[in-house]
Amino acid sequence: MELYRPGFVFTVEHLAADGQVLSVEAIHNIMPTLGLNYMLGATFKGDSQYTAWYLGLFGNSYAPVASDTMASFIANAGENKAYTGTARPAIVFPSVANGSLDTLADPNVFSFATAQTIMGAFITTGPTWDATTGLLVSAVQFPSAKSVGAGESLRVPVGFALASV
Repeated sequence: MELYRPGFVFTVEHLAADGQVLSVEAIHNIMPTLGLNYMLGATFKGDSQYTAWYLGLFGNSYAPVASDTMASFIANAGENKAYTGTARPAIVFPSVANGSLDTLADPNVFSFATAQTIMGAFITTGPTWDATTGLLVSAVQFPSAKSVGAGESLRVPVGFALASV
């Protein structure tokens, strides 16, 4: 059996306080084994589906691994909660079209009142900061740390596509 590497692409746009784009990076994630099992089970076996997804950020220098669960991931990655809000923001996915979906038209934006170093992002079913329950479906360590200054923000659209070749 041939194996494929499915996953999300995170586009990270670092914005200055005036909204000027300082940098842009697109990074392919890792989907932990539990996330892969969920996708296959929900698609082909009729397993229960999650209908709400949330985007989080982390601050430790941690490379996500296939065996990660929310509990191990949060313990190792160190969730960053220093942005505006009181919980992980919901991801609003549009309708699926042409084998893909993305949040380019409605990306999540994380605004920071104090300087922070952000090392990566993740997608989960749990909205609560530091929650160790729920499904970790995607995680990505950025190639380089994002040093975000006070008043700056990160705009993070995510996308997933399947191709028929």
